[in-house]
Amino acid sequence: MIEKNNYFIFNPRKEHKINEQVRLVIKDEMEKEFVHFKVIDPGEEYHLKRDEIIKKHQMFRYKYQRKIEGKWTDYIEYKFLYDEQKNRHGLKYIYYPPIGNENNEYLIVVFQGIKEVDRKNYYNYIKTLANVNVSKLYIKDDYGSDELTQTSYYLGPNKSLKIANKVDKLIEKTRKKLKIKKENVICAGSSKGGFASLYFAYRMGYGYVVSGGPQIRLGTYLTKGKIDGDQLGILPPIMKYLTGEIT
Repeated sequence: MIEKNNYFIFNPRKEHKINEQVRLVIKDEMEKEFVHFKVIDPGEEYHLKRDEIIKKHQMFRYKYQRKIEGKWTDYIEYKFLYDEQKNRHGLKYIYYPPIGNENNEYLIVVFQGIKEVDRKNYYNYIKTLANVNVSKLYIKDDYGSDELTQTSYYLGPNKSLKIANKVDKLIEKTRKKLKIKKENVICAGSSKGGFASLYFAYRMGYGYVVSGGPQIRLGTYLTKGKIDGDQLGILPPIMKYLTGEIT
């Protein structure tokens, strides 16, 4: 599924190499009810207008089913009905416009915590903010070099700020396109995302920060205060990515 020009576009063959008739099922995760069904023939692409589904919030999931012995049976597991995009700088993000394009005065920028190892699509607080009807920009962080967490802290390798500079540009491009004042940008996140929300709000002069349990001294946190600490944990590789070495 991709989102384009206010339409969700479903193409089972392109998405999952499915070459048979399937049924699209969309579920409202807030109300816990099914809201849309559509049979899609082999090779067919189905366009669904965004406003037909998203009216009060943005918490929906979808799946495909196929017919086995006359009964529709799940073909894939549920996936969230959002479109992760990647800009030309390689940053991954999700942007939610306000429903009905109302109240476009504020922009919330949400940074993620350290990714759980077994999760591929990891964005914090989508459900928490589902009923907050303003522009929302969720920025992923999987740009680090370690295989487990891929954490860069939105900063960059070897004492550089390569990632931070790209994040600046993404937020500013979004803000300017929406004509939102800097003082109406809200940076939010917890843990690693809490650090990032503080960092970018002060770095760029944004108006608000909602920061939960931030790491504000990364060297101390990532080494647990010990140069010769546990080198087998998930944190020292992140420190080495950021600094080049631990000395």
